[in-house]
Amino acid sequence: MQRLSPDKVSAMVVWLAHQDCQAEASIHEAGGGYFARLNWARSAPLFATEKEGVTEAPLPENIRDGEATLADFAGGDHPISGDGSMGAPNALEQVFGHLKSAPEQ
Repeated sequence: MQRLSPDKVSAMVVWLAHQDCQAEASIHEAGGGYFARLNWARSAPLFATEKEGVTEAPLPENIRDGEATLADFAGGDHPISGDGSMGAPNALEQVFGHLKSAPEQ
């Protein structure tokens, strides 16, 4: 248990609280002398709107059928956060941009 004692993670805590640390809205893990920063990523967007023929509220089946899209991180982005917006563009901006775009061929 000594390997997992608080002094084995405190360096990360102190650094993240230090005035010279530039890390913002990032996720870190630490334990036993191991330190890492996790990557915040957004998948490719899955839309279930009238443009896709969904005229009522989306159904669980729309999500099920879109699992491949939700697993596509190459088609997504790495949002920058730290301002409380959870990264831009936000969900409404994504939907409005999608609806305004040209119809898919």
